[in-house]
Amino acid sequence: NETLADSMARAVQAGSSVVLATGGFTGSTSVGDGEIGVPFSEVALTVEDTLAGPDQPSTLSGWVYGDLGADGQTAVTGEASSLWARGGRMIAVVDGSGAAGLPGPVLRVAPVIGDDVIFSWVGCWSTNGVESRDYEGSVDIFDDRGLHPADLQLQAVRLADFRAQLPE
Repeated sequence: NETLADSMARAVQAGSSVVLATGGFTGSTSVGDGEIGVPFSEVALTVEDTLAGPDQPSTLSGWVYGDLGADGQTAVTGEASSLWARGGRMIAVVDGSGAAGLPGPVLRVAPVIGDDVIFSWVGCWSTNGVESRDYEGSVDIFDDRGLHPADLQLQAVRLADFRAQLPE
């Protein structure tokens, strides 16, 4: 039940950055979280703007949950661990803690289509406290397996309204 503003403030207070970027899978995988052995896949980002938190370089790489195939677009697990827009435009929360034991930050991503940020339960996003509407254009959204998530309820938040939820 945490609001979007509180979630973003908590992330930034913990050292994370919120960026507007374009990204895609590199095909590299790694195992993080020590003895648990959680699979992660590398994402290369081109950062358009750091919206909150410490400034980020124009290019960086980070890690999302899930074990993706060598072609960089096909997951070999049955879980959808992130959502993507055609072209890879996204909001990414770049975790500055390095707690997962990976060679770079963990990312939490939400696709951006036009002037909308698209949210769902995937990635533990919440639209509480911000005006949102049902997103009907699911053909432009796919999961990390390249499949359209027909069974997910997607919410759209205007990018300007998302920015207004970020800490200064």
